[in-house]
Amino acid sequence: MRLDLHTHSTASDGALSPSLLIKEAARLGIGLLALTDHDTTSGLEEASRAAREEGISFIPGIEIEVAHEGGEFHLLGLGIDASHPVLGHLLADLRRRRHERNVRIIHRMREAGIEVSLEDMEEVQGVVTRPHFARLLVARGLARSIPEAMEEYLNYGRPFYEPKAGCTLEEAVRAIHTAGGLAVIAHPVSLGIPDEQLVRRFADYREAGVDGVEAYHYSHSLEEARKFSRIAASLGLLVSAGSDFHGKDRRDVDLGTTAGGLTITSSLIPDLIERLSHCGVCT
Repeated sequence: MRLDLHTHSTASDGALSPSLLIKEAARLGIGLLALTDHDTTSGLEEASRAAREEGISFIPGIEIEVAHEGGEFHLLGLGIDASHPVLGHLLADLRRRRHERNVRIIHRMREAGIEVSLEDMEEVQGVVTRPHFARLLVARGLARSIPEAMEEYLNYGRPFYEPKAGCTLEEAVRAIHTAGGLAVIAHPVSLGIPDEQLVRRFADYREAGVDGVEAYHYSHSLEEARKFSRIAASLGLLVSAGSDFHGKDRRDVDLGTTAGGLTITSSLIPDLIERLSHCGVCT
């Protein structure tokens, strides 16, 4: 069975609405899909309804930003109860912190002579993220593409970069587990951890309650994916796979594919699929 456990919709920074995302998955023959928008569950109900109509098994999910020095730490929650109050409280706090970060980005842009207001950004549907600012820079003729705008202006160390105060790993894991989900480290290459420290650091994350690692991600080479998979397996962590599909802004990322252009199937991550099935989270 073809599947994808890391996707985004217009509820955060994806290009397709939740229902159109599901329709695209159905067109591609994907039988199992998780929607994991950034710090929001607002697209899950629409996606779940569309999945039932299309005959796709659906996993409600989320991607939470965790405070981390030296890189980016994103934690996927797979199989969550989106209505759980503990999760809701954490997400409300993260939305507040994201808003404060966005105000700082706008201040940096205005100092550089770019006319932009908070009202401009708040017209965007869903959660406002850095890619939304990248789209504005492209529209203003300051970059030729979203990736170029991110690299030149918005990524770490660039003129308009502002860190968002994420929650602690313990807070994120607790919220995901309390809401009935599995906590999976997204695209671990973004953590920026040297190879010689990976085993120790992953062991620490396991002790903090992390359930798995997204070893297979479009930003990983096959060699990196297999390395992360071996380390995860050695520590008893589940291995996950996703495309991190956003739509037209990332034209090199296809729904249902991952590291090295591999098609994501249940045979690639059988233990995680079995765990999700036993938990009864697929709707």
